[in-house]
Amino acid sequence: MLTFVHQRPEDLALSILTTDIQPVFRILKQDVVRIRDWRFMFAIVGESHWVKVEQGRSLVLQEILACVRVEAQHCLHQYACCEHQSHEYTWGRYSVGLHFDAPLNPSLVPDRTLTVRFPSGGGEVPVTEIHWKQEEGRINWWTTHTYPDQKKITFVHTYSTFDCCED
Repeated sequence: MLTFVHQRPEDLALSILTTDIQPVFRILKQDVVRIRDWRFMFAIVGESHWVKVEQGRSLVLQEILACVRVEAQHCLHQYACCEHQSHEYTWGRYSVGLHFDAPLNPSLVPDRTLTVRFPSGGGEVPVTEIHWKQEEGRINWWTTHTYPDQKKITFVHTYSTFDCCED
């Protein structure tokens, strides 16, 4: 059974890692997509998400958006969401954008989706979703995280792309 734990979007951090540390998360839902020798693991962890990208048996990167702090020496890139500012990062064949309260593009139609609805702490139901779509040698994934508060719901979205064909 899930118990409500108040989390705030300003406590979130986006961490991009290339080291194979094993985050200690309780995985609520997960799925794996394979594209040739690439493996993409998508997981909802609490009100957060974790994506792990591997080629063959080697880790390429991990994307974590969670109310946890990863030690800086393990991160290729890290962004604290305390100011609710949009943020973008690109590294080689990978890119990610993070946005607060911005609507998702309605033309995005996923191949698959993971959704977890959490117990409510005050009437509105927190939701975390990961969607992904495979397109001509690339995979796109986007997430929605909702954080109900007393007066409004804060939406946090990410949109990530990974090119599986780039040399």
